[in-house]
Amino acid sequence: MPNARSTRTNARPSEMALAVAGRYRSHQATSDEAARDLRALVVNLIQLRSPARLRLGHLELLIQMVMAFPEVIVTEELYEAERALQAQDGHEYPSPASIAERYFGWVGALTAVESFRDVGGAARVKSTHRGIEKALAAQASLRATGREPGYQPVLIQQAIIRCRADLWSSLQHAPAGDDWPNEWEFHAWAKLARARGMHVPYARHIRKAFDTYADAVRVTRAAVEMQDRGLAGTSARGDASL
Repeated sequence: MPNARSTRTNARPSEMALAVAGRYRSHQATSDEAARDLRALVVNLIQLRSPARLRLGHLELLIQMVMAFPEVIVTEELYEAERALQAQDGHEYPSPASIAERYFGWVGALTAVESFRDVGGAARVKSTHRGIEKALAAQASLRATGREPGYQPVLIQQAIIRCRADLWSSLQHAPAGDDWPNEWEFHAWAKLARARGMHVPYARHIRKAFDTYADAVRVTRAAVEMQDRGLAGTSARGDASL
């Protein structure tokens, strides 16, 4: 039986330990910026540790940008411009340096987000670079067998948007910015849509991708609003892909 010393030596560091160590190793961020990033990471790691929650904690803004503008290569500069704009409204997101640390560089982070968008739950993109190889392998496996990935996040978002349009068209007025369907309304609509032969995600698919329905709506709404106003630092406008 291994003694306590050998057990401690061979144990893998926790997510929190990696996050704290990563922030203190960083020389690319100011002390205030590092403190904000670390606070946001610790809150996510302590309170809500599902893979979907951890993924959103690190990549939510990048996910919004990639979803809203699939034709744009989101550079660190574009991300930082959008992050600064969001900060004016009180929304804090991790810095590009913080994200790059966790994903072996900015390209690794983009690969993770694009895998999440294209494969969804099958990719199992986690909160660090460790999920990237698994995501790429899942993509290759699905393509090799000729199967389509089930309920990619973009399809979940499109279902939420379709639900919103259908619900408010029945009231004969355009939805206002805050008029997004709640979870009960979405699942009631989804039941009717499936009865008409539509391909609509179930609650488990939404949880796997976004952790909760409320998170899915928040990310979807933010991406739609981003499409409407354009991407910070560019002249890009949304192509209505959502």
